[in-house]
Amino acid sequence: GNAEYPFQLVERLDPETRTVRLRTADNRLIDETFDRFRSAWDGSVLTIDRGEAPAGRLRPGYLVRQLLAFVDRTWGWWLAVSVVCLVASCLLPALTGMCGAARLLVTGVGCIGLVVAFAVVILLARRFLGRVDRDAEIVRLRNLREQLLGIPDLFWQLLGREAEEEVDSVTAAPVSNYAEAEHTVTVVLNPSCPDCARICDVIGKLKGVRIDLIFVVDDGDRRAYDVALRLISSGITSEWGETFRLLAAWYGRGRVPATPIHPLAGNDLSAQLNYCRRIRIVRTPTILVDNRRLPALYDAEDLKILL
Repeated sequence: GNAEYPFQLVERLDPETRTVRLRTADNRLIDETFDRFRSAWDGSVLTIDRGEAPAGRLRPGYLVRQLLAFVDRTWGWWLAVSVVCLVASCLLPALTGMCGAARLLVTGVGCIGLVVAFAVVILLARRFLGRVDRDAEIVRLRNLREQLLGIPDLFWQLLGREAEEEVDSVTAAPVSNYAEAEHTVTVVLNPSCPDCARICDVIGKLKGVRIDLIFVVDDGDRRAYDVALRLISSGITSEWGETFRLLAAWYGRGRVPATPIHPLAGNDLSAQLNYCRRIRIVRTPTILVDNRRLPALYDAEDLKILL
């Protein structure tokens, strides 16, 4: 933070995109990469011990939502308890001959069990209806996506609205298939990123386009650095097919490429890291088409149809 408000609230950590979401004192949200967060953080932490919740935070509506969420997570246990209470209230008086206060107590337990059972049934119905709504929404979105992919001109219009990056991937010594094509697809990958494995499958199915691979690694991730150097070395010394095979083996089976590290690989990786800093890469994989970022409406899988 700053001098007046030295602390920021960590709202969310996303290990997949390697970003930290911070809330500032003026209620703004900021997304920072892990590396930038580590470099800016001075190590100070303000924590709140249990039982010392900040004033004004625990509102009744919040407590009710938390209670409903807890019952929703443990509905099986509550249903079993309610059934036991109902059975006990019906059988115990008849078997033991209870009367008076004891019988009234058992009847009260049975009523509580009935109320709990009713609440659990309501929550289950709510969950079922929510699932039905989600399934219907998934079908609607799938149909909408198919209609969207049926209008290729819309893709190029939206792509044209994306800002063109100040530097081209060609200047970053990429690993490329060097295809003579009208369009260039630039893919920024991190060897340690699990989501990049799906992108690897998409890359293998793209035809008729130039493909430029750019690698980015986190500070201190020596294994990812070594893998990136070896893949870049393969791009220098081997054909595209062999390099892609090594890339697929790494993301598919975690097999480190056996390619010797080329003397120029270090310079190429430095150029790629500098490229990622200049265009402000904050997550992987990142896809650019003709030096413009893929519009948010589209997924990497869509490129197989659109290109």
